[in-house]
Amino acid sequence: MKRKILKLWMLPMIAMLVSAAPGWSRPLPGSHIKVFIPSLPYIYISHAINGALLRPADNERGWDYDMATHHRQINDTTYEFSLRKNVLFQDGTPFNADSVVENMRYFKKKPFLFTKIDTVFDRVVKIDDYTVRFHLTEKYGQFLNDTIWIQFYTSAYLKKFGWNGKLTCPNLAEPGPYGLGPYVLKAGYVEGDRQTPEVVLVANPNYWDPNYPKIETITVYTELDTKIAMENVFDKDGVLDIMPIPFSMKCKADASPYARLIKVPSTNSIAIHMNLRNGNKRLREKKNPGRAEPRHRPAPPAGARLSWRRNGQTHPGLPAVSRCTGGGQNPAALFRNQKPQSNSRRA
Repeated sequence: MKRKILKLWMLPMIAMLVSAAPGWSRPLPGSHIKVFIPSLPYIYISHAINGALLRPADNERGWDYDMATHHRQINDTTYEFSLRKNVLFQDGTPFNADSVVENMRYFKKKPFLFTKIDTVFDRVVKIDDYTVRFHLTEKYGQFLNDTIWIQFYTSAYLKKFGWNGKLTCPNLAEPGPYGLGPYVLKAGYVEGDRQTPEVVLVANPNYWDPNYPKIETITVYTELDTKIAMENVFDKDGVLDIMPIPFSMKCKADASPYARLIKVPSTNSIAIHMNLRNGNKRLREKKNPGRAEPRHRPAPPAGARLSWRRNGQTHPGLPAVSRCTGGGQNPAALFRNQKPQSNSRRA
């Protein structure tokens, strides 16, 4: 049987595999796929084992309903959600408005810190058993996106671990029936700041949608040697089923008797921040000796970070950029005391 290899984007491929074969009502007995995710595995696994009001989706708005079935924005700072009924946590306890209120009480104490939600979330109010109302302290256009990562856990998990409180997207701190997703974390753990080399997921028998999950067991490897992993998919059968590959390996994948190359469009949006104030005065010369900066040019202000470019200009809207430049001015020009280079001259 030909093996499937993902080339560009792991999440759509995994979703395709676990939702294949329409008409199944239960996982295929004995089905087992083995996946290597070398980068950000906690993000890809998070919604397989957890549930939130919304979930990521490959559509124009970027999300779909998960534990919510409907929402309305009452005003700039108030959102109301209707919750899905007859939903059970993986341990069999019910999910309802009380679950949301309890989780948000823990979230308030230790929220994740990679967005502004920790400062703008005020409280959540139970309207009835399946309706909740979120109140913010100010208008916040990213709120719906943040609800994708405000996941709900059992009371037992919250009492033991509380909420995330980290700089990364959340995930479970230990294996157990603590979430709402189609898979239960059976072995290992994978968070933004720590992970085990192997993570095992098994189908959740209490999942609310009777059509899912499709696969009985998923083993995720997070720390394989890439060269060995590629040998396992190109030259062996039954060792590894899915992995991303370098562009340079496309021809080898096409020629492999065990592999089938799958390509999907990338939806990545990447912002890179560089802290140039690290105490090393020769950082730029060492990083790019062919285009060394003259020593007489001023160093960036303390705390300055160059960010990604748009149309040849460093975007001033990202954190620290506008503060460093007084707003709007291209910080590259400020730091170098000259006009920034055009796209055609950039290395």
